[in-house]
Amino acid sequence: GTYDWMAGPLPLPTVLPNGQVGVINVANTIQNSNTKQLNGQFNMTTLYNKIPFLKRINTPPPPPKPPEKIPPKSKNDTSKVKKPIVKKPAGPKPIPAVVQVIGKLLMSLKTVSATYTETNGTGLPGYLPKSYLLGNDMAIGAPGLPFVFGQQGNGVNDPHDIRYRAFQNGWITTDTNQLNPTTQMHTQNYTIRGTFEPIKNMRIEVNFMRNYSENNSEYFHYNPDSQRLVITNPTTTGTFSISYISIGTAFVKDNADYSSQTFNNFQNYRFQIAARLAANNPYFASHNSSDSAGFPSGYSSTSQSVLLPAFLAAYGGKDPASVQIDNPFLKIPLPNWRFTYDGLGKLPALSEYFSSINITHGYQSTFNINSYNTDLNYDQLSSYATQRNTVGDFYPKYDIAQATIIETFSPLIGIESTLKSSLILKVEYRQSRNISLSFENSQITEVKSNEIVFGTGYKFKKVVFPINLGGKTKPKSDLITKLDISVRQDHTIIRQLSTDTSLPVAGVTVVSVKTSANYALNQRVTLSFFITDVINTPYVSTTYPTSNLNGGFSIRFTLTP
Repeated sequence: GTYDWMAGPLPLPTVLPNGQVGVINVANTIQNSNTKQLNGQFNMTTLYNKIPFLKRINTPPPPPKPPEKIPPKSKNDTSKVKKPIVKKPAGPKPIPAVVQVIGKLLMSLKTVSATYTETNGTGLPGYLPKSYLLGNDMAIGAPGLPFVFGQQGNGVNDPHDIRYRAFQNGWITTDTNQLNPTTQMHTQNYTIRGTFEPIKNMRIEVNFMRNYSENNSEYFHYNPDSQRLVITNPTTTGTFSISYISIGTAFVKDNADYSSQTFNNFQNYRFQIAARLAANNPYFASHNSSDSAGFPSGYSSTSQSVLLPAFLAAYGGKDPASVQIDNPFLKIPLPNWRFTYDGLGKLPALSEYFSSINITHGYQSTFNINSYNTDLNYDQLSSYATQRNTVGDFYPKYDIAQATIIETFSPLIGIESTLKSSLILKVEYRQSRNISLSFENSQITEVKSNEIVFGTGYKFKKVVFPINLGGKTKPKSDLITKLDISVRQDHTIIRQLSTDTSLPVAGVTVVSVKTSANYALNQRVTLSFFITDVINTPYVSTTYPTSNLNGGFSIRFTLTP
């Protein structure tokens, strides 16, 4: 844990409204924090091998032994007695091939790793005691060793909370000029990764992620009317991110008029989500009615409580009848993955021409709430929404400005091969989209990108450098050349709920050509040359086409003892 005591301004004499001389003393500020971290890694093969039968499946069979040669009978051996044949003990029966295949598939999970980090902290302004030994004022036991070493409380009514102890012991200034809030910080992040090898030369990496941060603040100050310390304006802000799966709608094409079936589903799902919310809220019963659009009273077509679950269901390809509606912070992360396979280059028909052939595929999707804060009109003591806003909707517990789904195929499919002649060939197709739901104006902004990349390279072996650098012979090294050509199309569409329209507002086609050459003069000096040309062709007429051409060379020195 950490602990800080920060001195405030020195007490300043002042004249009070009643004409008497007083002192402004906003006092000091103390804060602490603690961090808990847990890392774990498991080698599943070691676990499997604890079972003898599974160990036999994982152990490759030994190479067959050559047959034993029987020495010829000696001419001097006149005996007619046959020598006894010594039989070797029979080994275990071989495992059938079908059983081995099934066993290896069941044991395809090879490694698992997990990381968990939690950080908590408290900040208290208006703190009167001084800091002496170990940050404490030992005479009065303030703030106490537990707080110095990172102890956190559970609210002002918790006897272990520093705010409770400070209030009970008079450690907080009564000066009304102290206007800084007390703060509590909480972050919780965890990641789980797993590696699967279902067949030889195939590797699948799966990962789960969830990040959550929360910052609480409230004003803990002196009220001269009641002559006591009071707590006002409690607020909570934070961010949230979790791994998600939205592949179900990744390949849905827009219509010619830019309308989208996914967006239509989003509009239709609102009715089902609103009905579920109304059925779960007992305070809806007293206003059991519908608005002009057919939505339950309190859960209109633009209510945040309705829009967010409908957004997750439509763009995540989920069932609106089962999507989570009571909490915007999803509990269970969904897997993202990366796939690689390099077995094609080992096939006899291809190994004659290729040194390697690698096939790759990667998928990543996250659901993000960039910022949220508690709605001060929401009854925090109730488990249900009870109060309504000016348009008649129930206040949500959290005000969210924007929710986003970011999805990336990097790549959707990629093939890279190296021929026996040292020629490298690569082709990749990438796809991504960024879907943002704004609750302020009830609109969705979709930014989609498609890119195809062609790459090639060649290693010219033992190329003689044309200039003699002072040695007996000219340097001779490999010249490595690369060429990458990519064509990317980006376009942005805004979809308005209020008008049921989809309009393209931006877009560009980007053609990029990159070429480079590297030549190592020796172990410490490398020469590089590059040329890059990027051509941008916009979709809309409000911007102009552009072209950027860059080129140059570099000399890299490596200093080693």
